[in-house]
Amino acid sequence: MNVTHLHAANNTSTVTAAPRAGAHERATITVTEAADVLGISRSTAYELVHTGTIPALRLGRRIVVPTHALDQLLHSARPTS
Repeated sequence: MNVTHLHAANNTSTVTAAPRAGAHERATITVTEAADVLGISRSTAYELVHTGTIPALRLGRRIVVPTHALDQLLHSARPTS
């Protein structure tokens, strides 16, 4: 399977972005699942993947979001006033 790295996150801290399935934790989620976690539309999530705001990997023809990168993205977010 061809693996192409699209975008990387620089942060090293993590927080839980979504409920996980115990010992069989998924390493990646779909862009649609990431959109659900973030509370945004699917099309917005794909746009943010395209611009690099949401880190993603291309696995063959699929685009997936590493759960650790999504955790880092959420952890690095600053509260808005």
